[in-house]
Amino acid sequence: MFPRELFVEHVSLDKTYNAKGLDDLMNGRIDLFVSYTKEDKLEEVQSRVPLLKKVVLLYDPLAFYVHADNKVRDLSAAQIRDIYTGKIQNWKELGDSDETITTYHLTSRANVSGAAFDNIVSGIHLDANHQERDSMPEIVDTVADDSSALANIFWSYEAKMYANKNTRLITVDGKNCKDKDYPFLFPIYMFYDGANPKQQLHQLVQYLQSE
Repeated sequence: MFPRELFVEHVSLDKTYNAKGLDDLMNGRIDLFVSYTKEDKLEEVQSRVPLLKKVVLLYDPLAFYVHADNKVRDLSAAQIRDIYTGKIQNWKELGDSDETITTYHLTSRANVSGAAFDNIVSGIHLDANHQERDSMPEIVDTVADDSSALANIFWSYEAKMYANKNTRLITVDGKNCKDKDYPFLFPIYMFYDGANPKQQLHQLVQYLQSE
């Protein structure tokens, strides 16, 4: 909890990287916007908010989940890409049962982890067995019900908000999500107008950056 005197009205914690939060920031409806976002989404904002500040709040790992009964414990980053593009299509190629792999991820419209995944597979044609889902609970529940599944969401959500005993986290290149050199770490940013006169806003940003 941050001190009461640092409270700022109209703080937006947006679950998507789409234009809404940044648009609200541009138009002065909010003071602070927290999200992962792609660089190309910032061009319009920077043209209208010349002193736009983008500060890293934290790094959230994009985690990969399988059904709890899956024997695979670790995949390389290259294997994950090969699975999503169809070069690897069956779990038996990776040490599990003879079952066609079905991959899942969130749409980038739905959540920031969908946007992060878009960065991983940018310019790559996804396999025909790939499916999208519109919410993180739907992703978790799908993996829990599908023994062929490989899916990804930000680790902080499944670990702290919507865990399911029928899903299991796998390591990537021998690294788990808590490791600083985990291969798929993505920055979550705070965006605000550096020219905003509210002292409380700048105090809050400073506080959130402190350890």
